[in-house]
Amino acid sequence: MADALQYLHRKHVIHRDIKPENLLLGIDGELKIGDFGWSVHAPGNRRTTLCGTLDYLPPEMVEGKEHNEKVDHWALGVLAYEFLCGVPPFEDMAGHRGAQRCPVSACAICSSALSAS
Repeated sequence: MADALQYLHRKHVIHRDIKPENLLLGIDGELKIGDFGWSVHAPGNRRTTLCGTLDYLPPEMVEGKEHNEKVDHWALGVLAYEFLCGVPPFEDMAGHRGAQRCPVSACAICSSALSAS
């Protein structure tokens, strides 16, 4: 997944909606990224559009600040956490998922990994 994002970023493409639903497996088991509906070709690498899926958005995008391809790196981290722990790393505090996001307690796998470092 990191290699695929690196390839996109070298081509100045920011996906902006990395999440499990947008990952596909090819016939030989290779990982493919799908749904480029929110992606953008951004040679200047600076954007301000709020888009994507709230659970995977980085703070700078939620706050309406300028962002770049690193939003995909954030989403990859959220994705890795969710795959390891089975739940997203943030929970909503206002009844609308992600509206006011707070970190959830780390799952056993993540807790042991954090304590080992």
